Order: sequence, then C-alpha cells, then structure tokens
Amino acid sequence: MTSTTEFYPECPLGAKLPAVADDQDDKPDKTDKAEKAAAAARALLAAQSVGLLSTISVRRPGTPYGSLTPYALSATGAPLLLISGLAAHTHNLRADPRAGLFVADQTAAADPQAGARVSLMGRALPVPPAGALDARARYLARWPRAVDTVALHDFSLWRFEIEEARFIAGFGDIRWLPASAFTG
Repeated sequence: MTSTTEFYPECPLGAKLPAVADDQDDKPDKTDKAEKAAAAARALLAAQSVGLLSTISVRRPGTPYGSLTPYALSATGAPLLLISGLAAHTHNLRADPRAGLFVADQTAAADPQAGARVSLMGRALPVPPAGALDARARYLARWPRAVDTVALHDFSLWRFEIEEARFIAGFGDIRWLPASAFTG
C-alpha cells in the first residue's frame, strides 16, 4: 500500500496552509503575489480531501446540484473523484461535464469566512484507461478505506479538469486563478 505522504509530501491532511501575503513587504510585486496565491491554492487542495461537487441537474434543467465528494489529486494537480454510476451527479456529468468543486480549509471551521477556500470551475470526465492505475493508486493513498468501493463495477474514477478558479485566501484577499496555476 502506498502511503499518503508519497503523493502529498508537501502538505499532509490538516497541515497549516501557506500565507498569500508577505508581511515583510508592504508592496509585493503583482506577479509574486499571484504566484503565492497559486501556491496557497494548490496547498489548500493538497491539505483537504473533501469538496462540494456542483453539477448541472438533468432532473431540473439548469439548476445547480451539489454533492459532498471526497477527492485525491492527480500527478498534475487535478482532483480525482470516485463516483457511482447510480448517483445523480454522475447522470448530470454524463449529460454536461461542466462542474464546480468547492474546497474550504476545514481548520478554519470556527470562522469559515476568514479561512482559505477555492471554487474550481471546469469539466469532470472519466479517467482514461491509460491513467486508471495511477489514478486508483493516488485515490487509495488518500482514501485507503475506499479499496472495496473502487473494486465495485458501478464506481469509476473521474478527473476534474480545472479551467479557472476563484481563490479566497482569507477575508478580502480574493483573486481569479487560471488553470495553469494548478499545475505548477
């Protein structure tokens, strides 16, 4: 069994997230601040393991549908989702792969609006056969108890392809991030 730290060495679950602003520099370079925000957003995704997956409902066309969803990260930083073919969100994704994944810093539960959070926007697609073994290993490293679920015929791994994100590092520290911010 692969350990969680093999795939997530820089940020174990519950780890303190890096700050975006540099307190020692009153006027940080705009590029430097964007790079720090991107690093903090990646660290948030690595430190957490559950998000709110929002899909577009087929039952109520055009209406958002939210599902609590465990995830792991691919080698390139894309969230990996293990979902059932029977689930409403899977039916929604098959009809329209556009989706959102909201992830928040769970260590900020006492004051969630002061904590870091990211809203990823993109498309969720089944993991292609060529990437299935790696995706499975990464998912099980993060979620070892899912070993029996992964083996069920009805469940499959999907990859959330990030197109853009809205990152909130804390109160008033908000920015848009491109897809490229999550591959660095």
